[in-house]
Amino acid sequence: MEGKNVAEIWLGEDTIGQKPRDLRLVLRAFGWLTVERPGQAPKQVYACRVLSQEERRERLKKYLSSYQHVFALLAALLCQPGRLATREDLQEWLFGDYSPRKAAARLDDTASRLRSLLRSVVPEVEPDTLFWLEQAGISRAYRLAPYPTVWLDVDAFLWYMEQASRFERFGEQGLALVCWERAFQLGRRGIFLAGCYAPWLDARRELLEGLLSQCAQALARCYRLQGGIAQAEFSLRLLLERQPDNEDGFRLLVELLGERGAYQEIEIYYDRLQKVLGQAGRRPKPQTEELVAYLRARPLVRWLAGPHLRLPTGQPAQGSGERSAGCTGQRVIPDDLSMWRSACLEGFGSVESQHLQEGSQDMPSFDQARRELLRALQRMAVALGAGAIGANELLQESKALRQPVALSKAALDLDLLYILLNSLEKLLQQGEYQYVLAVTQSLYERWLATPDLRDDPRMTSWELRLGLLRARAQEYVISWYRRAPQLIAFYNELEDRFLCASNLKKGEERLLAAQLLARRGRHQRVLWHFEEAEQACQEGLKLLQGQELAPLWTHFLCEYAHLAATRGDENLWLQRLDAARGSVLALPSSERAKAFNQITYMQGEGYKRFAFHLRKTLPLARREQAAGLAYQLFQGWEGLSIELPGFESLVMQVSRAQCLILLDPAAAIEEAQRLILVVQDHYPTLLGKLSRLIWLAEQRLQMGNAGFLALLQEGKTTAYSTGYQLL
Repeated sequence: MEGKNVAEIWLGEDTIGQKPRDLRLVLRAFGWLTVERPGQAPKQVYACRVLSQEERRERLKKYLSSYQHVFALLAALLCQPGRLATREDLQEWLFGDYSPRKAAARLDDTASRLRSLLRSVVPEVEPDTLFWLEQAGISRAYRLAPYPTVWLDVDAFLWYMEQASRFERFGEQGLALVCWERAFQLGRRGIFLAGCYAPWLDARRELLEGLLSQCAQALARCYRLQGGIAQAEFSLRLLLERQPDNEDGFRLLVELLGERGAYQEIEIYYDRLQKVLGQAGRRPKPQTEELVAYLRARPLVRWLAGPHLRLPTGQPAQGSGERSAGCTGQRVIPDDLSMWRSACLEGFGSVESQHLQEGSQDMPSFDQARRELLRALQRMAVALGAGAIGANELLQESKALRQPVALSKAALDLDLLYILLNSLEKLLQQGEYQYVLAVTQSLYERWLATPDLRDDPRMTSWELRLGLLRARAQEYVISWYRRAPQLIAFYNELEDRFLCASNLKKGEERLLAAQLLARRGRHQRVLWHFEEAEQACQEGLKLLQGQELAPLWTHFLCEYAHLAATRGDENLWLQRLDAARGSVLALPSSERAKAFNQITYMQGEGYKRFAFHLRKTLPLARREQAAGLAYQLFQGWEGLSIELPGFESLVMQVSRAQCLILLDPAAAIEEAQRLILVVQDHYPTLLGKLSRLIWLAEQRLQMGNAGFLALLQEGKTTAYSTGYQLL
């Protein structure tokens, strides 16, 4: 960074406001080294990246700001015990390329500039009380004032860790948790003196990184003892983003993931760990490999040990159509895993002994290709039910679906295919959309090449369910601003093939049609096809009459109201919200509260839509008021939705951060950066939404009120000139 960088920030509550009154200066060494003035109002901040010796040599012939040397001197003092360093050491560290006489002159000049910098930050304080030259034995040394005159985040980090350990020894877990949280909040800002790569700070940086690892693990253990599993996972994820080769943190994280069955995430983190260690010529420690192997095998062993894996072959099988109809209602997949296993395998015996008997009149004799395909499907269904997602064994089994074995009526077992669909739906509910997408895409591509099967009326509902599963999984992968154009054509194809020509008399067909209309209608709203979207809502509500499916019913009511907000009709929007609240009164009491919560959440989305509406010429004060109302309604998601619960909760957090663009753009950027760490491995579709959020918040900071209002009124920019929605 050339020259000095001056910016305005709001100092957070990271213990600065709690310091004594004689606090004069605030230094932050985690991340870029910054010099700040304490206070609760926006103050000037000076920040600089310290250059390494190689960088200085490369840029020496060009203009090199003296502020680089000023911050290098400050960084060197912070690496030494007592914040004291002799002139001889400083000359060698900072000006080793110069002759001794010239190095001494440069050091004197740099020290003078450091005093000038401190005077500009805190003009009411004499610089000699913050930084001075003193006698240290036979040498002269520079010293930086200790605490409480100068507050340093590294010292505060070490103090909080010491206090947390002390509280734990005395059994004060609550106080220990507070101290661990404060320490981790300070240390997570960045590595010690980021951007500086000099031998005189390597030991200090290595020590602090090790202490941060201990802090994150201790914080996770405290959260775990108090039931805060999500907070424990989040702290460990942040640690692994900072230290991807940290095996201690990795083992603690995968233990937590294994407890809730998130085996796909375990595989993702383990592959990442192996890649990082492989680049350094290392491999995971034996205890790490043993833990991962245990977590991979544990659910499958538990599943195979169950007495319900194989039922007697004489037990009669139910019709596949009846089973599929029963699996598409409101409680399509039981929460209890054992109940779900029984439901998936109800009425099934050995594949070959019951459904594929040679000489059967209903099913022709099978050849070797048919046998291998069915065995592959059976192994996949069992493995999917066990939850062993991401394991290498399962991935090898899934390759059987990509082998050049043609599907045909002679190689068809409807019962086994319905087991696979039920398993995939269960996995999607658990958030394993990536694996579901890979399997459904492979099956659907092969299905298109089998016209004899596609014309079979028995397979109509199966193909429609398969297509909906594929599209639902794609919605969590495709970028947020590209989903609607790509998916709406596929939804239209499904509707033309299955729903227009059908009378939709069966309950299963009506529910599938309602699910399709719900997802297609939402994308039509995004593309501003309002008439088609409203028609989809009205038809969906008609299809659900007499059906007990509260999430879909609530979705259509909220979507119908949100269409009015997207159009900019505030009165109609409020009327439809009131009508939605009246309609959910007919729901069972167990679901009524969640339905009201969903309507309240969508009301916040409506206020947010008005805050950033491009077709309405609203003053900035009115937009900020709407954003504030929306922000208050985005407190927590506990509603009914057709989306995955984890995804809907993240969307609510993103919407909350979007409101901060108008209320506090700096906080919006910070919140978006935090959310990126969460969604990048889970729901990548939200990454585009967060990138635009950060860009808009930066524009808000740079343009000011008038410029940002002009941006909203124009409704387009160089970067985002297409699309109707700004957010």
